[in-house]
Amino acid sequence: AGAVQWIWNINFYMNNINESHIGALRADGTEKPEAAVSYDFGSFMGQIRDLFRGRKLEEVALVYPYSNDFSSRNLAYDATTRLVRTLSYAMNVHALGISEYHLERLDEIKPKLIIVPSPHNFTQAALDALTAYVRANGGTLLFTGPAGLDEYWRPAGRNPDEFGALVNSSQTSNL
Repeated sequence: AGAVQWIWNINFYMNNINESHIGALRADGTEKPEAAVSYDFGSFMGQIRDLFRGRKLEEVALVYPYSNDFSSRNLAYDATTRLVRTLSYAMNVHALGISEYHLERLDEIKPKLIIVPSPHNFTQAALDALTAYVRANGGTLLFTGPAGLDEYWRPAGRNPDEFGALVNSSQTSNL
């Protein structure tokens, strides 16, 4: 928790009166009254810090496919947003977020359900780490999109033992 820098320090060089006065510090470095909110928030977090010790982690992990962010398509972001809203608001199930690049944390989190929203171009290393985790620890792995594309958007029949054979979408259009 904390303050974003552009909210803390004003930009008095900006040529926009609506934006240039946003901030907790004035141009001369003195604090506006709003700065007290940040100090109060920090004090509050210090008072309740013991509530965060020994807490039970969520049993659902949401793996964000960052490799998809380098694409011009917002598939992973849109799917993740919808998934979090559906889980949290509609189902009252809270998920723990984890990056596809930090899957080693799964061993300490031990989720029962791992969801990968719209993984379109998911890395092979991340896919191998997820399937290895599920094989070793159990649980359910759910992909909400195609798992047949590698990180370079090439069709790849990956992990056929876990996912089955890759089916071309043109073959399923007549089903």
